[in-house]
Amino acid sequence: MAFKSLRSQILLAFIGLITVCQCVAFVTLYTMNADAQQERTQYHLQTAKSVFEAEFEQRGRYLEAFVETAAQDFGLKQVIAEDRRSFLVALNNHRQRIDADIAIAVNKSGRVFGQLIVEPASQRVRVGEETDLLFRYPDLLNQQNANLYYGFDERVFQLHLVPVRAGADVIAWLGFGFAVDSELARHLSAMTGMTTNFLMREAGEWTRFADSDTNTIGPQTQYADMWQAVMTDTATNYVAQTIPIGEMNGTQLVALLFDNRSDFLGTLQERWVGVMLLFASTVLVSFVAAFVLAKRIVQPLRALVQQAKSIASGEQNDIIEVERKDELGQLATEFSIMQQAVAEREEEIRYRACHTDVTKLPNRQQLDVDLPIAMSQNSSLVLMRFRLTDYDEINYSLGSDIGEELQLSVAKRIEAGFPNVVLYQLAAYEFAILIPAEDDIALLTQQLEMTFQNLCSLHLTTLSTHMVGGFSIYPQHGQMSDVLIHNAGIALQQALKKKLPSLEFQTEMAADALSRVQLTHDLTQAIESSELVLFYQPKLDLRSKQVSRCEALVRWQHPTRGMVPPDAFIGIAESTGQINALTDWVLEAAINQLVEWRQQGIDMVIAVNISAENLKQDGFHLKVADRVKKANLPTSAISLEITESALMDDPEGAIAMLEALQGQGFSLSIDDYGTGYSSLSQLKNMPVDELKVDKAFVSEVIENRADQTICSSTIELAHQFGLSVVAEGVETAEALTWLEDLDCEYVQGYYISRPVPAAEFISWLRSSGYSPILPQQERG
Repeated sequence: MAFKSLRSQILLAFIGLITVCQCVAFVTLYTMNADAQQERTQYHLQTAKSVFEAEFEQRGRYLEAFVETAAQDFGLKQVIAEDRRSFLVALNNHRQRIDADIAIAVNKSGRVFGQLIVEPASQRVRVGEETDLLFRYPDLLNQQNANLYYGFDERVFQLHLVPVRAGADVIAWLGFGFAVDSELARHLSAMTGMTTNFLMREAGEWTRFADSDTNTIGPQTQYADMWQAVMTDTATNYVAQTIPIGEMNGTQLVALLFDNRSDFLGTLQERWVGVMLLFASTVLVSFVAAFVLAKRIVQPLRALVQQAKSIASGEQNDIIEVERKDELGQLATEFSIMQQAVAEREEEIRYRACHTDVTKLPNRQQLDVDLPIAMSQNSSLVLMRFRLTDYDEINYSLGSDIGEELQLSVAKRIEAGFPNVVLYQLAAYEFAILIPAEDDIALLTQQLEMTFQNLCSLHLTTLSTHMVGGFSIYPQHGQMSDVLIHNAGIALQQALKKKLPSLEFQTEMAADALSRVQLTHDLTQAIESSELVLFYQPKLDLRSKQVSRCEALVRWQHPTRGMVPPDAFIGIAESTGQINALTDWVLEAAINQLVEWRQQGIDMVIAVNISAENLKQDGFHLKVADRVKKANLPTSAISLEITESALMDDPEGAIAMLEALQGQGFSLSIDDYGTGYSSLSQLKNMPVDELKVDKAFVSEVIENRADQTICSSTIELAHQFGLSVVAEGVETAEALTWLEDLDCEYVQGYYISRPVPAAEFISWLRSSGYSPILPQQERG
């Protein structure tokens, strides 16, 4: 009985303890259950939102990357100018690659010249009804956002538009898009585990245009009430999450993710009583087993937690070994495998971050690491950056595969020819090497140049490449690694500009580079604020001994730099795309000057220089003719001069535009003849009226027999082609007489007059004896 009594006392004591524990546990569990419901709801909503946003963003990035690539497709650019059918076939081929639901192309004037729509039911591709119509959303053409939304045929499309460029000019806009429809909603619903709807706000009300389950909520009219409930946190019947996805022509678009609250939390509520009963029945067993199991479980888990903290902090400690065959042992094994995989992935990430994908050479980031070390270990060091000058042409003409193969070939050849030099690749077309300063830089540059010039056999062709290099020396040109790299880049740019194989950095180069950047910035302001001024240089007619023609030469009166010569900013205007605006200003100023002179009774033809970039403008001939006619001037009052070398960029296009200009009545002249690379066959086809012999062959024509031969043969050749001749650079009376004996029609140069402002030009003209000024009464 005593044993039983003792057993009863122990039992009663334990029952009492368990009862207290149960009461405490019941209250605690009840509170935790309520908190768990809220936490589960928030966690589920946040997870669904994250999954939705990640999936939607990945879809947008995929679309953006494809459209950017398609816009660079050389074949697609070619068929833009061809017939509509060829272009639509090419457009559909690109659409099929990503299974896009819409493809659209807009020309420069904002008109849709290609539109393909995929029918949602039949998946049949048809030409859109907007073809040949003005693009309804012109503002989208200037947006850079990857996620644009486009409404068409009662459907909404996620669209990405990019400009298609030919050189610096935008020739069209190209866009591809995916439908934001019920199919997408069902896909996202499967990903998030929540019913997905797409809504738009129209006339202050939310309407649904796509959903994953049309029977979930009910009639369309219920959306307004549900939206208000969601916004005020009073949607007691639903667990909902709204995600703005963008705007479509001012209309807000959102995604609505929701679940019925009773379905979502019902299982947890139904199991509440069962959980409590299970807790009551197992608490005794759990209490006994807990102490035994805790020690065996907690000990290895603590070690794994500590190891996880070490990995999170970036430390790589020894792998933990747990001598167990149960789940804890398996967990420890998997943890060790994970630790090794993390270490390998980190090593791969570090390698990829510091090496290029194609050649596996160390890149700019690795150079930033290695250069300070090399500078600390060497008293003097040379950093050379060199560039493949013809890489872009090869890559664009023959394709990116050949471009990558060329990179590999160049890297292998340099590494083979210079085994003791560390080679870095800064870009697809640019490399760098570090060498001791005591090495013969000139010899090394020559060897590099020869390495590039040797024929390179690729998969499809054999070609030669050329390099231009620039180098800076430590410590003379910089004691910081980034300064040394920057200065080598400046030297490289100067070498490219001066067409030299290599160039050493000089201190004044940095100032020149800064000055060029500043001039580039100031040029736009100069054109807009009329800081430019025209000077005029007369052309003397050797037959009539009169000046009825002159050349307009632009000058820049900079507010701080003073007079900036054209050589300092014309190249900037051409390289930065400002040459069209500059030419427009010069033409406008020359036309205005002609009007003023004619009012004063002065007959004059003004020659204006135009760039090769101007000839690439669509309708350039019409624009110039329209300006002249609006000023009530004949087109013969303006002569247009184009340099010989500029015609070589696009001979066929240039000749076509020159023919159009000549058709408008403009007189055309080839400037700087003899300094370019045009052939006689091209000269024969050029629709020009005049040929200007470059001053390089005229200024010393009396002393230099070779110049005499060139001038006389050029004049004779021009006359054979029926062209008049202007000799530039006449600086002596002897040269003028010599040219007159050769029947040269016109001369200009310092012997006659320097370029001067308009007022000085008229003063000179009146006093020179060459004036063709007619009395006002005779002009009537």
